[in-house]
Amino acid sequence: MFADRSSDRSPTTPQAAETGTTDALSARLEDAQFRLALESTPQSQAVTALNGVLLFSFLLSVCDPTLLTTWLVALLVITALRFGLYLHLTRKDTPDPINKRTGALIYSGVAMSAVVWGVAGAALFAEASIAHQALLSFVLAGMAAGAVTTLSAHRLSAFTFVIGATLPLAVRLLLADHEFALGMAFMVAIFAAMMLISSQRLHLSYRDTLAESLRREAAERELAQIAHFDPLTALPNRRLFIEHATRSIATARRQGGLVAVCYLDLDDFKTLNELYGREIGDQILVRAANKLRSSIRAGDVVARWNGDEFALLLNGVTSPDTCELALRRLIDVVAEPLDMNGHVYALSASIGATLAPGDTDDAETLLRQADHAMYLAKQQGQNQTHIFDAVEDGADKRAQATRDELHRAVSNGELVLFYQPKVDMSRGLVYGAEGLIRWQHPERGLLAPGAFLPQWEA
Repeated sequence: MFADRSSDRSPTTPQAAETGTTDALSARLEDAQFRLALESTPQSQAVTALNGVLLFSFLLSVCDPTLLTTWLVALLVITALRFGLYLHLTRKDTPDPINKRTGALIYSGVAMSAVVWGVAGAALFAEASIAHQALLSFVLAGMAAGAVTTLSAHRLSAFTFVIGATLPLAVRLLLADHEFALGMAFMVAIFAAMMLISSQRLHLSYRDTLAESLRREAAERELAQIAHFDPLTALPNRRLFIEHATRSIATARRQGGLVAVCYLDLDDFKTLNELYGREIGDQILVRAANKLRSSIRAGDVVARWNGDEFALLLNGVTSPDTCELALRRLIDVVAEPLDMNGHVYALSASIGATLAPGDTDDAETLLRQADHAMYLAKQQGQNQTHIFDAVEDGADKRAQATRDELHRAVSNGELVLFYQPKVDMSRGLVYGAEGLIRWQHPERGLLAPGAFLPQWEA
């Protein structure tokens, strides 16, 4: 029923929460940028392979066939590796494909592609054919432009490819011995600079769009947190507890099991709050909440209900006896002294519980039953438990109904007094009278004291 662990965690400060949110946003932004770059892999690698084959066929007559073949094989191998990585990271059974390791692999694939195209610009440079030099420049420019389109979500990848693919070609053109070489080198440099500027602008656009989307998602999660969790203890609130309880009760009914719906109140917490102040009281509540949270099993639920009151949902209860044992364990956990700032605080709790499914599956009704059981536990003293009993509760309700009717009877003048004389039979004299109260009930007629005085005295 319980896990043997304890973790009295302090509440997160607003500054820490803000820092954590910023770090999480940055991490998710980088993740989304890699994902956008990754999504273009099939198309970009198909174009890469096609351009490589076309360039091979165009340059075969002017370049060393062995060198050209080696280059094409290297290009196709890297293309296959990048496509294989894409297939691996987009499989349905890969829960979280983007992390530091996979991000590094994606970037490494881009860098290797940049190196291969850079080698083309340097090693496949046709010294004797200006036309083939122009063709090579055109292909590399196209690859750089494609990289800007597909990789700009991740700026470093786009910059690496553009510079890696065009810089060697620009250097070879500067070293070439013909009148157009300098102009072509200048044009390649200008083109690369324009591509870098375009990439930066695209990157900023991607980043702003992604950041806004992530901020919106974070705001929605924060609203959901506020709607379903207590801000002080970070425990589920009433609304979320009712949802959990409704599902668990329905499951228990289908499977023939039992669920314990419990209501726990810290004894004399108001006195502690008044004695030490609200700040200490809040810290005690947080520590108590952490104790309860760390003492229940996965699948069980503890929620802050109101002030110093908590609701608990214990699944897999087999009998009232096992429920009682679980309640005693919770009592013992709460009763462990709290050492805070050099001061030891003693706590105790009263717990009431009801088992479901039974006469009702309504979570709100079951919580009222558990609350009533907790009230009966408090009447026994501190550190007490009580399990709701429907028969006992029915008798209590009937007695309470009678008391309520008696209050109305007094107000309506329905209680009447009869006098019975006292007679001394030996002398034949009346020496007094005895007053007898009766209830002239509007529906049940004249009632003797035995029909209502026991409930009044209770």
